[in-house]
Amino acid sequence: MESQRQKKISSLIQKELAGLINEDLRRGGIKNLIISVTKTRVSPDLSLCKVYLSIFPSDNSVAQIALLQKNSTKIKYDLSVILRSEEHTSELQSQFRISYA
Repeated sequence: MESQRQKKISSLIQKELAGLINEDLRRGGIKNLIISVTKTRVSPDLSLCKVYLSIFPSDNSVAQIALLQKNSTKIKYDLSVILRSEEHTSELQSQFRISYA
C-alpha cells in the first residue's frame, strides 16, 4: 500500500512528465499522436518511479517507445529541473502499455 507521500510525489511526477512529453511533441511538430501518462508508481524509498504510458495510434508505437527510451536521460534531467531536486529524482523505469483502437 502506498503512503500519502508516495501518492503525492507520484501524482506530481505524472503531471509534470505528461507536460514534458506533450511539449516535446508540439516542439517536434508531431501531429496525430497522443502519448498519455496513465499511471506512475513510486517505491517506498522514492528511489524508483515506474511510468506507464498509453500511445495512440498504436501503429507507430514501437518507434515512439524507442525514441522515449533513447531520450530518457534528457527527460529525467528536465523532470529533475522542474522538481528542483535533481539528486532526489527517482530513477524512471518505463513500462509501456499500448492502446488499441
